[in-house]
Amino acid sequence: MKARNTIFVLTALFSVLFAISMVSAASLSLELLNVPANVSHDAGTFTFTANVTNEGSVDANVSFGASTVSTGTATLATPETSIGNLTLAPASQLVTVTVTFDKFQTGSIAGTIVADDTGSGDPRSATFTVPILSSTGLSQSSIKAPTHGVNGSINVTNTGNSALSNLNISTTGNIPLQLLDGTSNLGSSFSLAAGAAKLITIVPDFASAIFGTHTVTVTANDSTAGLVSTTTYNIDKTFCSNGPQGGNLSLDININNKGDSSGDDEEWFILDQIEVEVKVDNDGNDKVKDVRVELGLFDTSGTNDINDLDFDNSDKEEIDLGDISDDKDDTATFIFDVPADFDDGSYKLAVKTFSDQEGESVICTDSSTDLNKDFFEEITVSREDDEGKFIAFNKIRFEPSESTCGDTVSMTLDVVNIGDEDQDQVKVSVVNKELDIDLFREIKTDLDQGDEDTISFSFQVPQDAKDKTYVLELDAEYDYRPRDDEYRDSLDDEEKIPFNVIGCSATSGSSTTQAASISAALDSNSEAKAGQPLTVKATISNLNSEATSFVIDAKNFESWGTLGSISDRVLTLQSGETKDVLITFNVNPEASGQQTFTVQTQAGSQLDSRSVAVNIAGSGLSVGGNNTLWVIGIINVVLIILIIVVAVRLSNR
Repeated sequence: MKARNTIFVLTALFSVLFAISMVSAASLSLELLNVPANVSHDAGTFTFTANVTNEGSVDANVSFGASTVSTGTATLATPETSIGNLTLAPASQLVTVTVTFDKFQTGSIAGTIVADDTGSGDPRSATFTVPILSSTGLSQSSIKAPTHGVNGSINVTNTGNSALSNLNISTTGNIPLQLLDGTSNLGSSFSLAAGAAKLITIVPDFASAIFGTHTVTVTANDSTAGLVSTTTYNIDKTFCSNGPQGGNLSLDININNKGDSSGDDEEWFILDQIEVEVKVDNDGNDKVKDVRVELGLFDTSGTNDINDLDFDNSDKEEIDLGDISDDKDDTATFIFDVPADFDDGSYKLAVKTFSDQEGESVICTDSSTDLNKDFFEEITVSREDDEGKFIAFNKIRFEPSESTCGDTVSMTLDVVNIGDEDQDQVKVSVVNKELDIDLFREIKTDLDQGDEDTISFSFQVPQDAKDKTYVLELDAEYDYRPRDDEYRDSLDDEEKIPFNVIGCSATSGSSTTQAASISAALDSNSEAKAGQPLTVKATISNLNSEATSFVIDAKNFESWGTLGSISDRVLTLQSGETKDVLITFNVNPEASGQQTFTVQTQAGSQLDSRSVAVNIAGSGLSVGGNNTLWVIGIINVVLIILIIVVAVRLSNR
């Protein structure tokens, strides 16, 4: 009995000691909280919370290093932590678990979180499973934008975690695009695995493109998956045929509207005169040979209308500057008028310079910061909408170009409808009170927008006119109403036209007997034949002591021909100066033998003349004054007498 009690006491004591030892050690529990229900394949990470409880009476240094991922490709990150507990109450710690995983996976990410009190040998574990959502996705990224002369490229990427099996690429825009897979044409459709990409080369077809900036769109589409992705480019078709090439030439461009309209350098009105000055700099280290500068004016359809402008220079839209040495420059100046029949609207003015010897594919520049769109200037061509400016006058010319007292003058001009309304009838008048000019002409045929009609006025310069510039006033009336036989509109301001009269006033030179020396000879390129033009070169010298204006005329030719032209109707010569004047006659078909005419100069009241004799159908020309003619006549008479005498003597024999 005593032994049995002893055993019982020992057993109870052992149990108490064991319980005390167990309470003294750390005791862990683990619970996972806030585990995501699912995750996108491209999320990259997700987190949840591990709730670790220390139910023991001593500190626990917890490690999660034994945690593992059992499904999917991922890594776990959990911080080590210390959980202290010196009381009998349990202590808890929330630990954030971060799971990092690669994109494009399917299925789920699963694993086990292990919490281990270092050295206790009694870890706790809990598992997690997070499904990966299935998704489809498509994107494009531009690697290089296509430009004139340079191909572009894009990457088409399957951004989802499901394969795409029915992809196709299409393009829209005004520039056709060729799509290449490597060096071969891209097929009509292709597939991309999850996360896969395809590099596509974009080749613009500039040959069929019109000038200007074009918006093109490349669209990737998988109709099965219902995915669409687009990339948009603005592509410039510039003036250089192969796009800008080389970098040696640069442009400085100045556009100047010199017209009388209300337009500015970017807005041109009909009949405006435009000057485009282009300076070409050679910024390279070598001479550039055979440099050309060319203008273009493109309408909204891409048509180059530059040839429809009226250029002053013979080279029109292209000027040859020749060679430009390194670090040197040269300038081309273009001057042109906007013609009456030019269509109003929007245009693009372009300039390029290139080496004609090397070719545009080697050296060509077509952009400048002086242009408002870099490689072209936006231009608006407008018609006049001000009712007081609907009619304009153009190409006003006088015949003779400079006149003197007594001359009959023909004034010819083009009447142009520059307004935005058609006209049924137009009345044009010219007035100058000093010259007693008050004339009008009516254009009774339709003068619609852009139309022009040529009219002429004829008037005589009064004998008492002065040497000066007179101002003729041109006016127009329009908006004709036939019912009332009246014009309802007229120009706000008359156009003032200068008209020079010279040679009327008496000369103040020192010579009182002769102001001009006159000589004449048959022009070397002319022949004296019936029915053909005959040109005589008259040489005029100023014998006065100061500058004098001479009016040149031909007289006394009417019996054998008509006057065709006088190259210089009026000459202003310095003292002692000499100039040649070409006088052309139209010889009558029946004219023959020796004929005469007179070359006359008038300087104020001073008249000088020289008689000229010409043998029609021969090649000789004799020149002399009146005495010379008398001598010729006497010689002819003497010859006739000698012939008669010889004939009489022969008959007496």
